[in-house]
Amino acid sequence: MDHTQVPFTGPPEEIRAASGITVLEPILFGAIVTALAGAGIPPGAVWVQLCAVISLLTQGLADICWPNGQRVPIGANGLLVAPSSFGKSLIYKLLMAAVEKVIAEAPDDDAFLSSGLLVEDITPAALIAHVALHRFAGICAQDAGTLAPLHDAASALAQILDGSTLRKTRFNTGHVRVVDPRLTVLALLQRSEYDKAKMFSARSGGVGLRNRFLMAVTTDTTRPLHGVVLPAHLNYAHAQRTRELLRATSVNAKIKPKSLPALELSKDARAFLVYVDEELRGHSRDHLSPLAAHVEYVSRHAERVLKLAGSLHLYNRGIPALTEPVSLDTLRTADDIDRRSIQAVQQLAYTPPSPTQEEQDAAQLLDGLHRFYAAYGNPYFELAKLRRYAAGFGLTPTRVTKALPLVIRWGAAQIVTSGKTDLLQLWVPTLPWQAPVIRW
Repeated sequence: MDHTQVPFTGPPEEIRAASGITVLEPILFGAIVTALAGAGIPPGAVWVQLCAVISLLTQGLADICWPNGQRVPIGANGLLVAPSSFGKSLIYKLLMAAVEKVIAEAPDDDAFLSSGLLVEDITPAALIAHVALHRFAGICAQDAGTLAPLHDAASALAQILDGSTLRKTRFNTGHVRVVDPRLTVLALLQRSEYDKAKMFSARSGGVGLRNRFLMAVTTDTTRPLHGVVLPAHLNYAHAQRTRELLRATSVNAKIKPKSLPALELSKDARAFLVYVDEELRGHSRDHLSPLAAHVEYVSRHAERVLKLAGSLHLYNRGIPALTEPVSLDTLRTADDIDRRSIQAVQQLAYTPPSPTQEEQDAAQLLDGLHRFYAAYGNPYFELAKLRRYAAGFGLTPTRVTKALPLVIRWGAAQIVTSGKTDLLQLWVPTLPWQAPVIRW
């Protein structure tokens, strides 16, 4: 069966006229990630949000086919775990500014762009009613409280994210039937908020809502963020592409087609998808592999790659790409992104081992030495006197003796001699000349 012959959702000329197609950079996604990462933003904080944004722009334009012809919705949900005051909202605003402008400029009779694209009320009942009315929608949660109403509705949310039809779903206004919905979710959370969010629970046998998200974990950045902007040419290109894709999506929303066009993979891309699926599944089922603990997430790698590739394809190439196959390069990009997402899942699951008594003592001793140096400016300490006055560090002579090798192994100090006296030399940023022996 030729799966490229899927009825198009209205005349191509109508779509193009509504879109205002402009020839843009063919690698727009990568250029934006590179530009913002070059400005000091951790790449994960950029790509996970950009993936969700481009999914919002493209989810109502096409599905994509597995090598066996089965179709799935395109797009990727994004979950960013980052510290407070990190600048999560800054990146979100930079990427969503073009979307907000299209919404602001939408004519009054365009209910989809003016009020349907972004979900405001995400209680389960309101969300179901919204996607039943508008079909294509997005949830952008910039704080944990926004997601709280959905913590006990993971099953229904998973069905909507999969594009599954919800039949006779009852809530306080009666029965609703949601047919073939498309929903993109972007969530920005702190680590403590992520740990409390029941909807992202990784317990085995659960709904597995987390498995439907790309994930990134970032630490704080020391660089100032007030000067971070998208370069003018990329900002223009992103705005033009956003307008093109959303206007085309609005056309589809109005005519409510039975099915969207189906993107196909190129021959090389199909072979690559099969390969990476077998590779990752094999690793996750090897009990010696570090991926074995995350088998449920890893087993959906190929699905996330396929769906993301569809959005990358349309975002980078525009509406004309609806009739073009998804290239191997695009699929490789999606594969690389999702492998980074798997690394984030591993990082979030990692619990550092509790420090041993010797490690705690070494840290306590080192802290005391640094305080002494800050007070007197002398980085040299007689070993014999360190043990004699161990109580001053809250330790015993034996515990000081056991802690010293760790302090040295950490590279925080070294043993030197002065005549017949053994000294501990503390490594410090600056080392002004001082008499080598402390006189207590």
